[in-house]
Amino acid sequence: MSEPTRLNPRDFEILVAIGPGSRHGYGIMQEVRAAGGASRVLGPGTLYRALRQLTRRGLIVASQKRDADPQGPPRRYYRLTALGQRVVNHEANRLAALVARVLNHPARLGR
Repeated sequence: MSEPTRLNPRDFEILVAIGPGSRHGYGIMQEVRAAGGASRVLGPGTLYRALRQLTRRGLIVASQKRDADPQGPPRRYYRLTALGQRVVNHEANRLAALVARVLNHPARLGR
């Protein structure tokens, strides 16, 4: 499988929200919402469809763990794979370079 070089914005936000540890679905939704404000709402259907696709692409893996409440059902936690980490880093670097180009361009709008 060749490594994807770009992610769509939603997938990038999900992978960044998972971060270096692991996170369950609701935690991912909360992190995306907090990072993007009220304009970025990620519903459960969209999230879990994206998580399945990211798993198929080998960017994340899922595991079930019990939370602090032993009576509650186990939650599925997601973490980045080594490939997922490389892809996130590549995309972050690509976007940073793009932003730097815009900020340093003499004909930038609004300057």
